[in-house]
Amino acid sequence: MPRWQDTSPNWVDEWLVRLEAFYNIGSRIVKFHASPGTLKMRGVRLDSPKYKPLFEEIVARKMAIMTHVG
Repeated sequence: MPRWQDTSPNWVDEWLVRLEAFYNIGSRIVKFHASPGTLKMRGVRLDSPKYKPLFEEIVARKMAIMTHVG
């Protein structure tokens, strides 16, 4: 779903747009890449409040969540 290399200030908004687009074409699972390198690059953990709008939209759509932590 996300553009992982996007570190612009509006990256969460971009992810929300992409979440809707992928949902509309039939996707029902969202993967979060939460490896140590990704966490360091973003400067936020998976339980960060920054992700809250994303998780709320995922839950509202009854989508599954998969995390990659390796």
